[in-house]
Amino acid sequence: MSPNPLGRRSRRTRRAAGFTLIEILVALIVTVELMLAALALFDFSNKLSKAQIQIADMQQSLRIGQYEVVRMVRMAGRGELPVANVPANAFQAGAFAGTAVAVRDNAPADTGIILGTAPTDDPTAMTNPRVLTGTDVVTVRGVFTTPLYQVNAANPAAFTFDKTQGTGVVVLCDKSPTGVSQPVDSTGAPNSFEDAIANKRPESLLLVSAVNDASYGVAQLDFANSTPPTKADSSDPICPNQTKVSIAFKTKNVPATALSAGGVYPDTLTSVAFVGILEEYRYFVREVHATPTDLATELNPVLSRARVYAGTDQSWDGKDTNLYEDIAEGILDLQVALGFDLTSPPDGVVAESSSTPASDEWLFNAAGDNPAGAPWSPVAGALPPLYYVRLNLLVRTNRHDIHYQAPIIVSIEDHAYSATPTNPLDPNGSAGLTMRRRLAQTVVGIRNRI
Repeated sequence: MSPNPLGRRSRRTRRAAGFTLIEILVALIVTVELMLAALALFDFSNKLSKAQIQIADMQQSLRIGQYEVVRMVRMAGRGELPVANVPANAFQAGAFAGTAVAVRDNAPADTGIILGTAPTDDPTAMTNPRVLTGTDVVTVRGVFTTPLYQVNAANPAAFTFDKTQGTGVVVLCDKSPTGVSQPVDSTGAPNSFEDAIANKRPESLLLVSAVNDASYGVAQLDFANSTPPTKADSSDPICPNQTKVSIAFKTKNVPATALSAGGVYPDTLTSVAFVGILEEYRYFVREVHATPTDLATELNPVLSRARVYAGTDQSWDGKDTNLYEDIAEGILDLQVALGFDLTSPPDGVVAESSSTPASDEWLFNAAGDNPAGAPWSPVAGALPPLYYVRLNLLVRTNRHDIHYQAPIIVSIEDHAYSATPTNPLDPNGSAGLTMRRRLAQTVVGIRNRI
């Protein structure tokens, strides 16, 4: 082979020499840029995924909370319990003390679910759960989870009452006077009278007159003198060949009797058509902190439900845990407004006007609403019909997102929020605004309105 006259390397030699330094640097830069772009995409996707999970959890809490409260409010008064039994005392300062529906408006600081006693924060001794300041407490009563039993009003032996002693007995058969099955045992009807008698629960009883639904009384189950379900023979004067239960009750020194018509158990109630176990639930936002006993730590509010024996402050079944049956996390506010028909005679319309308060028929919907003043109190004659309960639930995510800034909350119904709070953990504080929030509002028609 002849030598290369120009002293240059052959094409094969140059090809075997590899990439130049500049080519390697360019390739490395491109590779790094692609990796950084991929990492940025993964990071964005991860943040988006976390945010979406938080939003999904928040919306689920809102759905659960709204469903639970709306469902029970819609059933309030089941069993012929009226909205208010003493109209003159229904409207009170900062509250509506109805019988089937009651509202404690904008709870002040250091308030428990049981009024008159200090709230407790120690999780090991929660005898009076703390209500979040500024939120509402809504109470509903009615015969909710147990049957409304029919009594044979045509048989005088089925109901007896001694007004002097304040004691009585009502006898139920496992078939109603019309032949419909109505289980009186705990197997057929959980939490029934058999269950209450066996577990010695002082349940509140709703007894409705056979003459007029507006005449009713609330008494307390006397489990010691009641008789569990037994099979009667053909000679039984009340329940021949049926299973029957004898329910004893008392009306003396019983707080629940204040729920009776007129606020006092009626001595004239000598015949009843229906009897049921009256239940009471109180829905509220429970104030929970990262350190339960330190109110200065991060707030983790929970929508909760307290169950008490109707007409009392005694926890159901004697268990303090029934005072805070938690429903949904992250609920920041519960606000309630009540829609009455103030027109005389009632026109069936509930008007709302923020500009002319005199024509506004909604209570607790605007700052300054005073149920102890006109037009709500004093009540002239009968209580104005309560048509609607408007429920508002505000929920938030449980984690902060430093890249997110929520809009300022001005007010929800009559709960006004500070736009410039000093506490960063406040809903409008610097830390509070880094949490996403949602508000749901539902207007509930009172189904069992009397």
